[in-house]
Amino acid sequence: MTTGTPARIVVNALNRGALIPNLDRDACVEVPGLVDGLGVQPMAMGPLPLHLAAYVRGAVDMQGLTVRAALDHDRAAIGHAVMTDPLIQSRLTLDDAWRLTDDMIEAEAEWLPAWLGGSAAG
Repeated sequence: MTTGTPARIVVNALNRGALIPNLDRDACVEVPGLVDGLGVQPMAMGPLPLHLAAYVRGAVDMQGLTVRAALDHDRAAIGHAVMTDPLIQSRLTLDDAWRLTDDMIEAEAEWLPAWLGGSAAG
């Protein structure tokens, strides 16, 4: 953007219902983009094949739950988000998923906001 020299890169952008129309409007999607002196212009990719859209929607929902947990300062909601992960579902019991969530929060406590039991501001 500074030089004005166009470059094609991968960007994360708000979907706005247009970049990948069969994903949520407010999802953040990763698509090709053009960067030049005018800024970043993400490129519309069209709809994903149904099986891929279904897979990605699960990840988008999990991310949304995580954001909602952070905004609401809801530690239990973080555990609920973890439990939506397909790898967690396939390998852990619910009790194990709660323990994993607690262990991860404890391990990263110095980087987490105070409401979560951490020491970082927030």
